[in-house]
Amino acid sequence: MLIISILAISISSTIAFECGISTNPQHDKIWRPFRENARKSPISKKIRVLIVGGTAAPPDAWPWHALIKYRSLYDGKLYVCGGSLISSHYILTAAHCAIEMSVDHTVVSIGTTRSSDQSPEATYNVHQFVFWC
Repeated sequence: MLIISILAISISSTIAFECGISTNPQHDKIWRPFRENARKSPISKKIRVLIVGGTAAPPDAWPWHALIKYRSLYDGKLYVCGGSLISSHYILTAAHCAIEMSVDHTVVSIGTTRSSDQSPEATYNVHQFVFWC
């Protein structure tokens, strides 16, 4: 059994977190409208964003890459975030990504190059979140 912990880093010293929840009322006042509207695109859902001139990565090209899938605490929708495997048990990601995550609704896939690739041998449950501000 592999225990995965997510280490979330904030590059701003003005944002205070306690167990992944901002303790600064100004932070919530500023970011709540962004969180609520950021995923509501005025662009038609028929448009597909592609990388121009890129090529598909071969399997196992980046074994340290972590695909973090989580159900948002705010709106209940499923989202994806990225991270890096920095030790045998820790994934590093950005604090702004992890603030909407919960241990019960988050899984990590290690080394995958496609979000649709869900090989069970590389997908793990999360044990804890560690916020470093």
